[in-house]
Amino acid sequence: MKEIARLALSVLLILVESTTAQENAIGSTTSSQELINRSQSNLQQLHILFRHGDRAPVRRMFDNSTPIELLWPIGIGQLTNLGVKQEFNLGRWFREQYNSFVPEKYNASDIYVRSTDTDRSLMSGQAFLAGLYRCTDPKHCPLVPAGIFWRPVPIHTVPLTADVEFRSPNCPRLYNLTQERANSKEIETLLQNHQELINLLKRVSNYQKITADAILTITDILVCFKSNSIPLPSWCTDEIFRELRQIQYFVWKTEFLSSDEILQLEVGVFLKEMADGLVAATQRKAPFGETEVKRLMVYSVHDTNIDYVLASFGYTGGIMMDYASALIFEVLGPRPPSNVEKYHLRMRFKKGWRDDVANYIQILPCVTEPAEQGCQLDRVVQFLRAWSLTKEEYAMRCKLGSDSLRRSGVSLRVLLSTVMLLSHYYLSSF
Repeated sequence: MKEIARLALSVLLILVESTTAQENAIGSTTSSQELINRSQSNLQQLHILFRHGDRAPVRRMFDNSTPIELLWPIGIGQLTNLGVKQEFNLGRWFREQYNSFVPEKYNASDIYVRSTDTDRSLMSGQAFLAGLYRCTDPKHCPLVPAGIFWRPVPIHTVPLTADVEFRSPNCPRLYNLTQERANSKEIETLLQNHQELINLLKRVSNYQKITADAILTITDILVCFKSNSIPLPSWCTDEIFRELRQIQYFVWKTEFLSSDEILQLEVGVFLKEMADGLVAATQRKAPFGETEVKRLMVYSVHDTNIDYVLASFGYTGGIMMDYASALIFEVLGPRPPSNVEKYHLRMRFKKGWRDDVANYIQILPCVTEPAEQGCQLDRVVQFLRAWSLTKEEYAMRCKLGSDSLRRSGVSLRVLLSTVMLLSHYYLSSF
């Protein structure tokens, strides 16, 4: 309970400081809008998390028709040729958007690339980098004489069994929580309300029992069919496909995004490292044992990872993430080192490979300010601390019986949401 009270106090302090800053800005000769616009013209660091490109299904076929291995000879779960193109184009798009900030030639001091240890994410990272760094200079790109306009760029990863930033391994507590949600009354009611569809799936699949997980598997395979222009089975009409997608969305939201404890275990370690990295960028002090602060932090991950990060910023509705979706964070302010309070953070979301705009979206705790203005970095960092976990805290929370959030009787998300609503009411009175 003390931890919850401390988090509430931290958020309230942020809001009080925000109000004071607004009052001071009103009395100054330069408007707050002009000050923010001026700071936004000075980009200091970029973070981008993107989903891998189009892939083959991650599980085997649900019926006795053509095996997945024949439809996708490259292998189960592998990046397709379409996926390679999507990620290459994402790299080119990123180059167009940030060409004046990201140097044209690769240099290890500029960029750090991290991927989950899955083939499709590693390959997506490579394709993205090929689009970002278009090699034409033989002095810098030794393969140009051979007609290959590419040079290798290192991608860092860790085994899935040790990746506490993105894959949440060896966590009995998390497993139990997700199983509880999978067997919840909400999921049971959902399946009862779609009994006609379930009866159909029993007839056309090899599953003895149609569970929520079975529906997710079937739907994922059908989505892969559509994205690769493979005809759907005759029983899968447009109406049936829409119904499956609706169930898929509800199950994902209910099982993984409706619990603060699940969310914190899934993304807490990454948010801790991200918050530390954002602060380090303003001070020119490299975190994580690095020797220098990078201009660009790149993460080749999965739709689930991006959804968890979005949820931590208040977007808890869940998003059916398209391939090559990207979440971008821009750190804006004076040339480091300088006080963290002088920097702003803006967030953009690229809704898949078809989206060439990538609109700015609002950041908690700045819900009352236009997304294009961003949010004061110190406020964002303090907000992220509420979700953050060290690796040691993660290991402790993962033990069975560790139930600190539930024992408190207070939902972290409800607490933060309530405080933000109160702040909106409080600030609107000025």
